[in-house]
Amino acid sequence: MKKNEILIAQKQPGIIAQFDSLKNKTKSICIDISPESINEVFTCLIAEKPGDLVEELISHKYKNFQLDTEVLNMEEFEGKSFLKSIASGLNRFGKNERVSKEWVYDLAEHIIIRNARLQAKLKLLKSIKVSTRKEIIRRLLVGKSFIDENFMSIRNISEVAVHCAMSEYHFMRTFKQALQISPYQYLLKKKLEWSIKLIREKDLFLSDIAIQCGFPDLATYSKAFKRMYHICPSMYRSNI
Repeated sequence: MKKNEILIAQKQPGIIAQFDSLKNKTKSICIDISPESINEVFTCLIAEKPGDLVEELISHKYKNFQLDTEVLNMEEFEGKSFLKSIASGLNRFGKNERVSKEWVYDLAEHIIIRNARLQAKLKLLKSIKVSTRKEIIRRLLVGKSFIDENFMSIRNISEVAVHCAMSEYHFMRTFKQALQISPYQYLLKKKLEWSIKLIREKDLFLSDIAIQCGFPDLATYSKAFKRMYHICPSMYRSNI
């Protein structure tokens, strides 16, 4: 695992997780939430959450609940503020200091809701077997993380497909089914979001920003920017 990555997993008897850090020493936090706490939060969510999410939660029938293992960047996790607060205090905590029960419940809620949404994405895939759908979604999340980390250097979606061991067609088709956005549009969105950060924080020519964000020229960049945000980048800059 890399810096700022989170592993969400269900505890399995007899299985030991080991993390190797060969280059640099790494501080890590392991948070073990009891099944009783998860069950309590789960029961409350069913009563309070509206719409499709309730159906996903109820379908788990918690006594048979199987949490899907997932590795993701902390910034993608809805409960990141809770994790950052505990990480920032890692050196301050004394032996007798404890994390509040409220904090644990909040974190459990984020994990359960995220897992329910992941299950909803699984249902969007057309594969017949559940095990096949889970493997596909696992690979798609690997591809999504690869885009998140390398969007500045990715030139073709085929690079992402190779990284998650899928054919380009299968990756593109299932990515759109599961995430409701094509991988090309997701990659474009990441590049444009980064260009906005550069516009706001750096005093650069728009042509230089276009090249830095992987666009062949200013015209192509401006066209993509306007299509996404309904304003040209020069006008966006003037409005800041």
